[in-house]
Amino acid sequence: MEYLNPFTRLNLNLAEFSPEGHKESLKLEKKRLLAEFELHNTNTIELGGKMLDKATVLQLFDELEDAELANMHLRIHQLPSLMAFLEDSTLEYFFSGDVALLSSESSAFQKYIGPYFAEQYNKRLFHAFRQLDWEEVKMMCAHPLAIPTEFHAACYKDTYRDIHSKSREVSQVASKISEGQAPGAEIQEVCDEMLILTLNHLPEYFGGSRDKYGLALEELAVAVHNVHRRVKLGIFILRQGLKLNISQSTTARLTHILDQLKELAPAESFLESWTADNSGKNNNAKPWWFVVGGAAVVYLILKTLGIF
Repeated sequence: MEYLNPFTRLNLNLAEFSPEGHKESLKLEKKRLLAEFELHNTNTIELGGKMLDKATVLQLFDELEDAELANMHLRIHQLPSLMAFLEDSTLEYFFSGDVALLSSESSAFQKYIGPYFAEQYNKRLFHAFRQLDWEEVKMMCAHPLAIPTEFHAACYKDTYRDIHSKSREVSQVASKISEGQAPGAEIQEVCDEMLILTLNHLPEYFGGSRDKYGLALEELAVAVHNVHRRVKLGIFILRQGLKLNISQSTTARLTHILDQLKELAPAESFLESWTADNSGKNNNAKPWWFVVGGAAVVYLILKTLGIF
């Protein structure tokens, strides 16, 4: 839903405007603009820097003839950074901190701008999240949304869907690894520090989404250990998951699995350091157990466990 301010588009004098006092002048201006469509035989004309069709132009005049709507547009025009956000999704409204003042506006005003605000907020938040721009996400989420709660889901919808899509992707990776696929670069991608930081700067609305992502990481950690005995990699995945702002129950689950892997770490970390994929290294190097012999391997493991 696109917001257009009639005062800006029609270049009206705000100091002198009133719906009743300008009824005739608005009527004449409407007639002139409609004639432009016919004169140039075009579907759109430029008004205030935007190309508008005939239906949109007529709507601008209809809203100015409605005293209540005209007052809403007038108030928005008095708040330039808000108007710039609603019309063009520029973020000066947030960078300047003006967004904190929205809660002091009337509930009727907040409700009127709600759908327009949600449209632009959703677009900008999603873009920042996809870019892992945690600073922009933090800035946009620094203040609670002051528009009615009925519009909150629309503000977050694309980001919310993307996080749940990422959670499904992590689970799919875990399934492939459970079927024998070797862990690869995708592990680092799903555990990316910037991704976790960006997730953590999203508001509490995304608490369940963070939990879901954390549980997907748990699934991945279990897979890399159970199938490939990559205990250190499993520990890394779980520790990344525990950096998320997740619920106590999810924290307890990840911590429980982490503690189990850490108990295995003395023996399995030792083996892992030698048996992990050595692609890209000197292919002439022989596996260590062929060099030192099976008995020595057993001895070293038992010594690591403190049996000898």
